[in-house]
Amino acid sequence: MLILQNHTTSYFTEICSPDDCDALVVNDTQGFETTVQPHIDGCWRKSPISSSTYYFVKTVGSAHTGSNSVGMRVSSNNEAFLITPELSDFNNSKRVSFWLYSPENSNLNVGTILDPDDINTFEPYRTITINDGGGNQWREVHVDFENYTGSANHVAFRVRGGYSIAYIDDFIYEDSPSCITPIDAETITYATEASINWTSLGNATSWDIEYGLEDFTLGTGTLVSTASKPFLLEGLESDTVYDFYIRSNCGGGETSDWSHSNEFTTACPALVADYTYDFEDGYNGEFYNCWEVLGSGYLVTDGNTSASTRALRIANSIEGAIVTPELFEFNSSKRIKFWLKNEEGDSDLVVGTLAVQNDMSTFTPYQTISSSDMVEGEWQQVIINFENYTGNGRFVAFKQVQVDSYAEFYIDEFVYQNTPDCLEPVDVEITTITDTTIDLQWSNASGITDWEIEYGLLNFELGSGTSLSGNGESTTVSNLYPDSAYDIYIRSNCGGGSYSDWYKLQNIHTICGPFLGSYTQNFDDSEFANCWSRLPIVDPEVDNTNIVDVSYQYPLGG
Repeated sequence: MLILQNHTTSYFTEICSPDDCDALVVNDTQGFETTVQPHIDGCWRKSPISSSTYYFVKTVGSAHTGSNSVGMRVSSNNEAFLITPELSDFNNSKRVSFWLYSPENSNLNVGTILDPDDINTFEPYRTITINDGGGNQWREVHVDFENYTGSANHVAFRVRGGYSIAYIDDFIYEDSPSCITPIDAETITYATEASINWTSLGNATSWDIEYGLEDFTLGTGTLVSTASKPFLLEGLESDTVYDFYIRSNCGGGETSDWSHSNEFTTACPALVADYTYDFEDGYNGEFYNCWEVLGSGYLVTDGNTSASTRALRIANSIEGAIVTPELFEFNSSKRIKFWLKNEEGDSDLVVGTLAVQNDMSTFTPYQTISSSDMVEGEWQQVIINFENYTGNGRFVAFKQVQVDSYAEFYIDEFVYQNTPDCLEPVDVEITTITDTTIDLQWSNASGITDWEIEYGLLNFELGSGTSLSGNGESTTVSNLYPDSAYDIYIRSNCGGGSYSDWYKLQNIHTICGPFLGSYTQNFDDSEFANCWSRLPIVDPEVDNTNIVDVSYQYPLGG
């Protein structure tokens, strides 16, 4: 047996039993340098014993110092373990420190194992998230067992599931310092702010945070101190990567080591009223970069007008939502407008707010729109005033609740704006359609009686149509053509030259009736011409015909 003096780490090849090794004492180290790759030190245990390309625990050439580190890799639902020798006098006053690196987003579980020959006795103590994602950054990690109450005397490292890799080097077993470095830093990011939280260990009474642009040198950043957490960093640049470090202040001038470097990216610039977005910028545009999709939502070739080529489609069979970017100064003085269409069955669209863009647990419902109140397949303008809102949300979310399995909503022409003093008529609806008239009714805003209407054939340019004005809450639009599509705009006249925005009713179709004057039908649609009949009667699905045999049963001209 090889006996080492001064309790330095003992080294064996894998053919020796770890049970023959001395226990590690405080300040013993292991750099994994005395074995030939792929073997690990014989006093350490591992699982799996054998190695394959995508499933192993072995020494590799990627090292923090020297030539070797221990690499751990799993795929699928496997798990891999690296287990220390026995640790002398292991208790809640001890810690293990090591350097850690991964080229992939992975989790490393650090814990204790009661029987080092039985991985089923592993108890995880702390999970370390490695999110470098190819950043090639070694970082020092301290795991203090301050809250440990068990009786194990071995520490184990575990990676599991998916495609996970961890490299471990320069291990040391040591006493925990009296002032312990904070761990598990987390961030919630906004356009110009970041909320930072962490887990405090030991007897810290306050904390220092140093932050700066990505890869800044510690000591050259902005230093702030706080006696409470979480802490909000303010005055940041939007869509920018920052690094930050945290340390504990334990009183009497005693501070911990700085944490390893943590990273966050601020969100896209906040949307300022009055903002409009038509989803026309496609896959490299704002929607895919700045909106949050929690569930199923994507851009499709559709639109609420003939000039619109894209719209947002929502189809969630499970709970999810589409979330706007941050809305600047969002409060009860704001509102949103958008065009909405439902297809393929019934569902509800719950419009609400989120405090955190990607966290549905912060969702607060505000208003529900039911597809049963809409005409399937037809676009409808929706206005939501947040006049009764009292929360602290920064984002608006569109959450679909399906009634029918394949139901869909489409959204286009989103607007975020200050709520104007002069409000549009609400609950505008069509009560009767004939061949030459359309009857409307609505509710006026409080104190408003006068209104204006402008109408014309489908897609007419506002300002070039026929105008009406009056007071009350209903009217009839007359002198229309049979079998024709119209757009109708209505707005409030609040007096003194003040008008509301226009509210639009789109693609309203009169029914068939006698035509007076000229009439043209080009038969260019794929469907059989409306208001025409086939004689003899045929099944168009069988005969596949759009040939017109005879005109409608009334004579042209009355």
